[in-house]
Amino acid sequence: LKADYDVDMFGVTIHGAKSNVENSSNDGEIIHSEIRSEFSGLAVNLGYITTNKDAGAGKMDTLGDNINPLEEGEQVYSNDADTTYIGLGYEVSGFELGAIYGETKYADDKEKELNLTVDYGINDNLSVGLLYLNVNKDENNADPDYNKVALTLEYSF
Repeated sequence: LKADYDVDMFGVTIHGAKSNVENSSNDGEIIHSEIRSEFSGLAVNLGYITTNKDAGAGKMDTLGDNINPLEEGEQVYSNDADTTYIGLGYEVSGFELGAIYGETKYADDKEKELNLTVDYGINDNLSVGLLYLNVNKDENNADPDYNKVALTLEYSF
């Protein structure tokens, strides 16, 4: 279930889903809420995502990802995960600049992620983008911190 409400300078989204898998204890649940606004061309959004304590989002993330705003966001759908994020966007001289910072707390761990993006529309059908991301894992997590850079070329029709 998803509900969006937008007026001139303000918007809100409430998004929730629950799964019921036969013969499984992986019945997941996820709730997402977001508020957004724009001031003098600067877009701002704040959001919160929470998952089921025992099963996380269940098997829902295997069908596609349309809630997680982070590029990686590896733990957003984990058991008992709580994610808060803030995003900023601005367009200048045809370049779309974006930044999003999110923090996910799950079990006894924490993961922080920063995404920085620059996109440029070459024409109505072709755009190029650059992404930089930084993921910091909690010191309790054995996985290493990492950075990633990606260049994209997108053709749409």
